Amino acid sequence: MPLPGESAGRPAVDAKAIRRQVRAITGHTPHEWGASYAAASEVGRLLQPAHEYAAAGDWANAAVVYAAIADTILEDYNQIYEEEGEYLAVVRQCADGLADCLSQAEDPDRRRDLLEALFRIWRWDIHFGGAGISDNAADAMVTDTAAEERALLAGWARAVLPSLDPGSLATGWRQEAIGGFLLELEADLLDDESFLRICRETGRTRDLAARLFSLGRIEEATDAARQLFHSYHTDLAVAKAAEATRPEAAIHLYLDAANSVIQLRNRGSYAEAAEYLTRVRDLLRKSGQADRWTALIAQIRYDNRRLRALQDELNRAGL
Repeated sequence: MPLPGESAGRPAVDAKAIRRQVRAITGHTPHEWGASYAAASEVGRLLQPAHEYAAAGDWANAAVVYAAIADTILEDYNQIYEEEGEYLAVVRQCADGLADCLSQAEDPDRRRDLLEALFRIWRWDIHFGGAGISDNAADAMVTDTAAEERALLAGWARAVLPSLDPGSLATGWRQEAIGGFLLELEADLLDDESFLRICRETGRTRDLAARLFSLGRIEEATDAARQLFHSYHTDLAVAKAAEATRPEAAIHLYLDAANSVIQLRNRGSYAEAAEYLTRVRDLLRKSGQADRWTALIAQIRYDNRRLRALQDELNRAGL
C-alpha cells in the first residue's frame, strides 16, 4: 500500500489484495469458542491503514480500504463463522469510515462510488433484518447529499422493494424501513398525498395515521390507527382465549407474535418477545411437551445468537 499522503489524492490501494487478506482470515477460522473474536480482531486491524489515510486527508485510498473490507465480509457472510456479530462490528466501522469519506468528497464520480458502497451496506442490512450496521450510513446518505443524489438513492431504494420475500416474517419490518428511508430522502419533495402513498405502500401505518390526523382527516386517521391496533392485538386476544381449549393454536399465535416483535430490534420488543415465549413454555410444559420446549428455545436462541440484547432478556425471563 502507498504511505498515507503519498498518493496525491489518486486511488492506489489494491482492493483485490485487501479482499484476499480478509478471506485468508475468515476462510480459516476454526469453529470453536473464541476463535471468531480473534479472527474478527485480525480483520479489524486491516482497517488501520484506512484510518491513517483518512487522518492524512487521503480520503480516496481510505475509501478503497473501507469498501473492500465491508464488501468482502458481507458477500461471504453466509460462509463466515462468528458468534455474536463481531464481523458485523467491523462492517459498521467501515460504514462509518465511508460516511466520513463522503463528507469530504467533491468529485462527482468519487461521490457516486461512495454512495454505491454505503448503499450496498444499507441494502444488506435491510435484507438481513436490521443489525444496525448501516445506521450512520443511512444518515450520511440523507444529510451529506445533494438533491440529485438523494433522488438517485431513492430510486435504488424503491428497486429493493420487489426483491423482498413475501413469505418472510421480517418482510413487514423491511418494507417499513425502506419506507422510512424514502420519506427522509424525499422530505423536501413530498406533498401530502405522496407522503401518504409511501406510507400505504410500505406499511408505515403510524406515520400514515399521524399525517392524516394533522390534515384534519380524522375518519381516515382513525381507520388507520384501528388497523394498526387490530392486526396486532386481536391475534394476542385470540391466543389468550385459545389457551384452555386450543393450546396448539395459542402456541403458534404466541410464536408468531414473538417473531414479529423480535424484528423491531430494540430491547423493549425483546422483553415483549420473552413474555410471549414464557406463555409458550408454560403451555408446552402443561401439555407434557417439555422436550419440545427445550428444542424450540434452543433454536430461537441459535437463530438470534447475534442479538445480545435479546439473549439478555431471555436470560432475565429464565428462558
